[in-house]
Amino acid sequence: MPVLETLGGALFGAVLQMLFDKLDSNQILDYFRGKKLDEKLLKNLKRKLVSINAVVDDAELKQFRNAYVKAWLDEVRDVLLDTEDLLDEIDYEFSKTQSQLQYQTSSNKVRILESKLKEVLEDLESLLNQKDDLGLKNVGGVRSELGNKVLEKRNESSSLVAEEVIYGRDEDKQIILNWLTSDTNNHNQLSILSIVGMGGMGKTTLAQHVYNDPMIEAMFAIKAWVCVSDEFDVFMLTRAIFESIRKETDNSRNLEMVQGRLKEKLNGMKFFLVLDDVWNEHRDQWKSLQTPLKYGAKGSKILVTTRINKVASIMESNKIHNLKQLQKDHSWQVFAKHAFQVDNSNFVLEEIGMKIVEKCQGLPLALETVGGLLQSKSSILEWEGVLRSNIWDLAIEDSKIIPALLLSYYHLPSHLKRCFAYCALFPKDHMFDKENLIFSWMAENFLQCSQQSEICFRLGVDRAERVPKTTRHFSNIKNPFERDELRILGDAKRLRTFLSTYRNYGMSIQELISNFKFLRVLSLSSRIIEEVPDTIDDLIHLRSLDLSRTRITRLPDSMYSLCNLQVLKLNECLLLKELPSTLHELTKLRRLELKGTYLRKAPVLLGKLKNLQVWMGGFEVGKNSSEFSIQQLGQLDLHKNLSIRNLENIVDPYDALAANLKNKIHLVELRLKWDLKLKNEDSIKEREVLENLQPSRHLEKLTITGYCGTQFPGWLSDKFLLNVVSLSLENCKYCQWLPSLGLLTFLKHLKIEGLDEIVRIGADFNGNISSAFASLETLRFTNMKEWEEWECMTGAFPKLHSLFVIKCPKLKGHLPEHLPHLKNLIISMCEQLVASTPRAVEIEGVKMETSSFDMLLSHTPIQSLTIYRCLGMNIPINHCYHFLVELRIIQCCDSLTYFPLDLFPKLYYLTLCKFRNLQTITQEHPNHLRSVRIEKCSEFETFPNEGLFAPQLETLHIEGLEKLKSMPKRMSALLPSLNYLYIINCPEVELSEGCLPSNLKRLSLLKCSKLVASLKEGVWGTNPSIESLSIQKEDGDCFPDEGLLPVSLTVLHIRDCPNLKKLNYGGLCHLTSLQFLRFLNCPILQYLPAEGLPESISQLVIQCCPLLKQQYKKEEGEEWKKIARIKKCIE
Repeated sequence: MPVLETLGGALFGAVLQMLFDKLDSNQILDYFRGKKLDEKLLKNLKRKLVSINAVVDDAELKQFRNAYVKAWLDEVRDVLLDTEDLLDEIDYEFSKTQSQLQYQTSSNKVRILESKLKEVLEDLESLLNQKDDLGLKNVGGVRSELGNKVLEKRNESSSLVAEEVIYGRDEDKQIILNWLTSDTNNHNQLSILSIVGMGGMGKTTLAQHVYNDPMIEAMFAIKAWVCVSDEFDVFMLTRAIFESIRKETDNSRNLEMVQGRLKEKLNGMKFFLVLDDVWNEHRDQWKSLQTPLKYGAKGSKILVTTRINKVASIMESNKIHNLKQLQKDHSWQVFAKHAFQVDNSNFVLEEIGMKIVEKCQGLPLALETVGGLLQSKSSILEWEGVLRSNIWDLAIEDSKIIPALLLSYYHLPSHLKRCFAYCALFPKDHMFDKENLIFSWMAENFLQCSQQSEICFRLGVDRAERVPKTTRHFSNIKNPFERDELRILGDAKRLRTFLSTYRNYGMSIQELISNFKFLRVLSLSSRIIEEVPDTIDDLIHLRSLDLSRTRITRLPDSMYSLCNLQVLKLNECLLLKELPSTLHELTKLRRLELKGTYLRKAPVLLGKLKNLQVWMGGFEVGKNSSEFSIQQLGQLDLHKNLSIRNLENIVDPYDALAANLKNKIHLVELRLKWDLKLKNEDSIKEREVLENLQPSRHLEKLTITGYCGTQFPGWLSDKFLLNVVSLSLENCKYCQWLPSLGLLTFLKHLKIEGLDEIVRIGADFNGNISSAFASLETLRFTNMKEWEEWECMTGAFPKLHSLFVIKCPKLKGHLPEHLPHLKNLIISMCEQLVASTPRAVEIEGVKMETSSFDMLLSHTPIQSLTIYRCLGMNIPINHCYHFLVELRIIQCCDSLTYFPLDLFPKLYYLTLCKFRNLQTITQEHPNHLRSVRIEKCSEFETFPNEGLFAPQLETLHIEGLEKLKSMPKRMSALLPSLNYLYIINCPEVELSEGCLPSNLKRLSLLKCSKLVASLKEGVWGTNPSIESLSIQKEDGDCFPDEGLLPVSLTVLHIRDCPNLKKLNYGGLCHLTSLQFLRFLNCPILQYLPAEGLPESISQLVIQCCPLLKQQYKKEEGEEWKKIARIKKCIE
């Protein structure tokens, strides 16, 4: 049975309970009485559902071995779902008559509903008539076959070590042993440690190794191991503990007897007990079990293994040890142990095996199972097949992975199983939004009922000629898909969910409404939809509607009829400016999303929906009374983020007070923005407006932009916003001093930008306390035109790790000196500033004294250094830079004529750009370089005499080195990791030994006339691996020469060839792997080879080649037919 279908197994209990609740509801009964329908029909329906409920457990048990029972259960499922739809429809009709006095159900509609109910009764009667023939019995309470099937596969654990070697758990084992040997026992409590981790993580194996450690033998007088599993029977477990201690069978017949015996055995004795695989979440059962255990001596310990943190909490664990996935090297050891015999390991299989190990993500059980499956397979194709497959697709019979996971699934509360299976609708690696997913579950009533076998179908994943008519949930994961493909949906008329995750979904919204009347969740996000038809009100069951990122300009007035609608998503609907005035009549609406949608009009009565949560995103203050007013915000329960723009349009500050932001406790982020091009003369009014926009104490992020007052509000200066972690004050050009932000205890990120009137930042900014900015990590000052002085108190900024001071031209003096955790300092265009001790520093346009810079570098463990546009600055080369990992020097160090690599032993990334006098690089020892860029150094002539020795170098980029004549020597030997080589505008450069490194993947040769002219057959080495080549040939009218280009090429760019007239077929025909071919700026090239291009080419790009483009223009050019076979041609 497929795993997806197993997860969606026929577990009917709670959905039947939901139907019973509906039948007992006043709405259904009142509707029947009001329409003078026969109430006996409801009683008959309830009786038949009771009869179904009586045998459904037995049917679940037998369906795996009896195909007829499985088919019977499928029919029962469909009838129950139809019944649910029918009762929902009756409930809808009743709600309409209650909310709209003029609404009356037509007599024809009443007859239709009555007829549908009779059909349901007939179907149930027919199914009940078959139960005796199928041998179904009333066996209420029997566990479902899914649970039995899982439990049958699980072996009861014992204390004997199953795996002699345990990989990657040495540290975990030592932690547990340290706990066992420590004397931390509370006299009034048992000392308990719980190992918690998901199924297959190795909890039992770890416990076995701890249990059998020689250190334990000497510490405890008594040891016992009990496998608890899911049956937490206090009597049976107590007896199992007693038997484990005595090593013989016990004949106790009741709990009193066995607990008495266990008490006597443990009394005054120091014991060690392992309870393996505990699932019990009932505290009273644990309390009963531990009663005799309390009589053990001080220092007695209990070790528990469980998958559930709640279990560890209920058992009152003194310590909880969460078991994590294995590291990569340990994962490989586990896999290799099971996958390879001593004599069958080979390099190719190991390479594939490493990729398989990555898929197992450090889960020991997965590594063991997949390794075991591959042990008998020696074919590379078989191993690659496992690599391409999903390990969760392995059959239950062949794998312990699925049973291990299914056991966790089986132990989920019944109402969560349906929620879990629903997630299978979404594509792999889908990033779930927690709240959106919960609302989707709500829309499907999953949070009120249990799992049932409702089939999910995923177009693009599931293979079928037609979607089964029993399908209730549909998603398309394939992109794009054709209109004809949706014909397979034709029979699934009872569809409840339609999720389209891609732009094209093959049918109009009107067709969706017409074909699928029972939809509860309809998601058409990002579709090309300009209008929602009035017939949307036909979807009377609809609970969730997502029209985000569509082109709709309005919603139909008929929306008010969707009285079951709970969720309406209209995010980033850029053309939507107003909502229907009757939206407040959707009394069940719980969530309205308008993120990125700026409305001009909203229903005045929207605030009447007291249970409605609104995600506004953005709000614009209008200029006239007919538009969405800021006062209306006061009526709404706003959540998450809110951005209010055009605050300059507020005339009366009391309108801002009516927005009631102070009580919007669910707002996490608030942005307040004024948009004034000129100074607002009424700064007092603006301050009153901002004062009245005081946010809630729960706010975490605040941005104020374009504020035109001269003072910030009082609530920003006191301790009111204690929970704020991020604060930005931007372009508040008329504020003359900063608030006391140092008092904000939890503030982590502070940005101050464009405050033109600030001249001095003093102790007030810190709040006059030495421990100011206790949590601040990032501080940014930008574009402070008049700022001259920064007085920083000692002890402030104790956790600051990033400081940015940019475009502060008048700032003088020093930065704060006591910043113990500073790692990043960027100073840009602060001409009068003298900097001090950072760890990672970027200095741009700063005049710095050489002596202070020398001291900075020699006394600070700098990891990353960038010096940019500091013309008078030089990097000292009189000592070693042991900590530097990244170095970028651009347009400075004019006195430097050579660069000594040996002074930078740990350097990974090096950029040298626009040095006026740099001539060479020197080196005597190998280094750790990964990337080297040398650009526009006009005097640069040579690399080290014996070659550039950088065994880990992956990228070498040289550009604009006009005097460089030769590439580094012995590149193949000294640069074995070089994958990317870019040589640009180096007209004199040539290969030093006539051969390029054979391991190159990508090569660019542009404006290197001598180098290109010297290329000849064999230049790529004996076994070239180069995949991409970008080449420019400035002279010559024919290219390429025969045998010149490497056969390994998959991508070829031929560009900037002013004299190229002809392409040589002999130089291209051998490129059997070439897939991408591009011609750029070849103005006189008119034809491709008459013999054609290599058959392997799937993409051809022609740019700035007017003659060539004219000849091969799609369907019009004279030569078009010769390239028509190529899948993608771009002109």
